[in-house]
Amino acid sequence: MPMIDPNVIESGSPIWVLAELFPPQGSWGTEEYLQLEAGRLIEFESGSLEIHDMPTPEHQKLVLAVYRWLFAWTQPLPDPGDVYVAPLPIRLWAEKYREPDVVWICSARTRIDEYPDGADLVVEVTSPGQAARKRDLVVKASEYAKAAINEYWIVDSQQRQVHVGKLDGGKYSFTIYNTDQTAVSASHPNLRLPLPELFK
Repeated sequence: MPMIDPNVIESGSPIWVLAELFPPQGSWGTEEYLQLEAGRLIEFESGSLEIHDMPTPEHQKLVLAVYRWLFAWTQPLPDPGDVYVAPLPIRLWAEKYREPDVVWICSARTRIDEYPDGADLVVEVTSPGQAARKRDLVVKASEYAKAAINEYWIVDSQQRQVHVGKLDGGKYSFTIYNTDQTAVSASHPNLRLPLPELFK
């Protein structure tokens, strides 16, 4: 394997020396993480950064469709709270931040360093690749449950399904809705997402 000389300046090459301006993995603090302005989705755990691929146009279409649907549903509520799309750091617990694709935050929820401490509902749209699917279907399901987020919705863009997870005994109980059905919230029966419209 060829050695990388960080001092070589060659058109089209990464600027390796820039890495020296940042802490090494395992040494990041929440302050440094929250000050990043990378234009990428970057998540944080115990001093290390997790940098994700840029989303595809199809992924973004689904994210924005879910955002519009969830935002419209919240507006007549006595406490509509706020609906956001990534990138926005959500604190799950000390030293752990995720940036859900879509998130609903009630106004009573506290904030730490100006960012929400937990959430009331999160939605992730799956990305291609087994590692990305496992992250959304398994890893994040475990993490959001640990953070006591009441509902976790997964929009499975590959299978064209929506998994609605309701927190039950420290883990999610999922109901899976297919492309010809309407997904229904486990906590708010009037929160309904028609899948034929979402995936059209």
